[in-house]
Amino acid sequence: MRIYSNRRLRVLLAVAGIGTLIAIVQRLPSPPVYILVATDTIEPGVVYRQYHLGWNLRADIVDVDLTVAKVRPIVVSDSPMLEGDYVAGETYTPAQWLQKSGGIAAINGGFFGNVMPDNKTQVIGLIVQNGKIVSPNPLYDGLKDNAKRPGHYVRGGVGFDKDGAPSITWPATDANWKRNSDVVSYTSPTPSGADIGTKWSVRDAVVCGPVIAHDGHIAISDYPEHLVMASEYPRTFVAYDGNGASKHFVLGVITGAYFPYLARFLEYYFRVVDDTHLGSAVCLDGGPSSQLSFRQGHNIVSPLATGVECPDAIILVPSPRPVAASVAP
Repeated sequence: MRIYSNRRLRVLLAVAGIGTLIAIVQRLPSPPVYILVATDTIEPGVVYRQYHLGWNLRADIVDVDLTVAKVRPIVVSDSPMLEGDYVAGETYTPAQWLQKSGGIAAINGGFFGNVMPDNKTQVIGLIVQNGKIVSPNPLYDGLKDNAKRPGHYVRGGVGFDKDGAPSITWPATDANWKRNSDVVSYTSPTPSGADIGTKWSVRDAVVCGPVIAHDGHIAISDYPEHLVMASEYPRTFVAYDGNGASKHFVLGVITGAYFPYLARFLEYYFRVVDDTHLGSAVCLDGGPSSQLSFRQGHNIVSPLATGVECPDAIILVPSPRPVAASVAP
C-alpha cells in the first residue's frame, strides 16, 4: 500500500487564509491518495483491485496481463436492428451480459438513447461486432449539434483485433456505410476531412469518449469531442500500457472524478502496479450506467451495481492462448 499526498495542497494549507483556503480547496481536484483496499485473483493473469482515491472516491479495476491470461476482450450487443434512422438493441446489466456470454468480467459500453416502440434501446455511436458494423458512426458536424462549433469531429473508441489486442483511437464510418464497410481511424478528434483517415482493422469496437490518453501521453480530448463534463460523474474506462504491443489491459469504473484526475490515477496505476507506463485510455458511458461485474468462483460480483441495462458491453471471454502470444512485438 502506498499513500501519496498533493504537495501543492500542502503549500496552500500553510499559506492561505481560512476563507481563501476553502475557496481554493473547492476548486482543486481530489488529492492523489491511492489506497488499495481489496484485491482478488479472478483467474491466472486476471486480477480485480479496488482503490480508495481520497475524498470518498473509489476505483474498481480488472487488470488483464495479456502475456499470461487466457482471455480476450470482445464487444457484445444483442439483436441490434436498424429502426428508421437509429440502431436499437436489447439491454442487459453487465452481470446479465456475463450470464449470457459465459464471460469472466464485463463493463458497460457506449452511449445509448431512447427506448423504441419495440422496447429495444437506441444505440449511439459505433459498434463493430465479429468484424461487422452493427451501428455506424459517421463524422459529426459541429454546426449541427448544440455546441455550434464549425468543423468535423470524431469521438474516441476502443477496438480489438482478431486476437484481442486493444487499440484506442478516433474512428468513424462512411456516411453510406454497410455492414462490411471499412472503419476509418483518425489521428485527431478534429480531422480536416473524411478522406485523411486510415483503415482500422478491428474485429470488435465501441465508440463513446472522450480519449484521455493516447500513445503514451495524457491527451484529454473532451472539448474537441464535445463531451465536456460540468460535474464529477461516475465513469467507465478502459486503458492499456505502452506504445506498441501492450502487456496490460484494464477495464474499470471510477465513482466520480474529472477526466484529468482519472488520467493521473491511471498513470500511477500502470507505473506502480504493473511496472510500466500508461499508453492509451478512453472513457465509456458514465453516470448510473457505469458498472463492472466479474466472476468469483461460481458467483458474479458487481461492485457498485445500479441495475441500469445497456445495449452493449465489453466482456472478457475465455481464449485458448494469451492475447500477447498472438501479437508481434
